[in-house]
Amino acid sequence: MLLDSTKAQRVRLEKGNTLDGSTDGMVHFNYKKDRFSPVCATGFDQSAANVVCRDLGYNSASIVCCNVYGTNYHKIFVTDVTCTGNESTFSNCSYNIDGDCDMDNYAAVACYNKQEENSKSRNLCMLLMVIS
Repeated sequence: MLLDSTKAQRVRLEKGNTLDGSTDGMVHFNYKKDRFSPVCATGFDQSAANVVCRDLGYNSASIVCCNVYGTNYHKIFVTDVTCTGNESTFSNCSYNIDGDCDMDNYAAVACYNKQEENSKSRNLCMLLMVIS
């Protein structure tokens, strides 16, 4: 699975799934023209996850831990990510390009739209009320 940001094509998720208005995967960032790298998990926090998902068009995020997407075979160049959480795109966060990260220490997120989930829940409740 490969999901690109519709804004600047600078961040994408790989090896995940897209299902029912949500998506997940390893965070990859275009740190140099047409050169994507996995993002190191060290320092990658909830604020960074929120920015990644916002950049991809979602309004909510969760960090996915524990290398659930398997082995990463690419050198991780993007390290020391710091986001305040207010950035509109991931490229506005600060980061280093130094490659000083273990290959299996990659950042991963799950992105979804909270309003859609709340709307689905309300619709289900209304349907159950009508049936009863």
